[in-house]
Amino acid sequence: MRLVPLVLLLVATPAVAAPVPKAIKKKFPDYYPLTAGATWVYNMGATEVTVRVKSVEEKDGVKTGVLATEHNGKEVATETIRVDKDGVTRTHVNNTKVDPELLILKFGLADEEGWTVKSKVQQTEVGGTFTLKGVEKVTVPAGELDAVVVKGDCKIAGTATQMTHWFADGVGIVRLKYTIGGQDSAPLELKKYTPGESPKSK
Repeated sequence: MRLVPLVLLLVATPAVAAPVPKAIKKKFPDYYPLTAGATWVYNMGATEVTVRVKSVEEKDGVKTGVLATEHNGKEVATETIRVDKDGVTRTHVNNTKVDPELLILKFGLADEEGWTVKSKVQQTEVGGTFTLKGVEKVTVPAGELDAVVVKGDCKIAGTATQMTHWFADGVGIVRLKYTIGGQDSAPLELKKYTPGESPKSK
């Protein structure tokens, strides 16, 4: 499970779905639903990984959640995610600040538009680009879902890394596929999603 912290730092060839609006022209906060107690169970090859929302705060329409990644019933990593008018942002990994914060899904873009990232977690540097690739139907163990696709081409600690995230409305990340140094890793695929409680507003 040494790849888990790397997956957290990154921000996972389905057929194209029926025509949909060609851009994320408004914010879709449910593309990463943050509710306390929500859980995502993923398959990563033969390994099962659970991501659980430990706590959530909401202030002025901005949601911030602390998530734990668990393997074999033990917490192996944590991260902090913020969802606001700009998109979905990773702010901390294992209680360490991502500096500057890493935007993993940007709202307000048309297909093939993208954004650049350049961040650091302690001594680990991340730099590259993410591009919105529209909406696809993707089949995972949890079922068939329409998902926004984001492709990234980055270097992490000097290693070339490509990744693709699939975000489903009302569910969050349903698939994550990545290649590190030219080597494909087993994709993370959603097995089960369980919503939690609504966040407390301040």
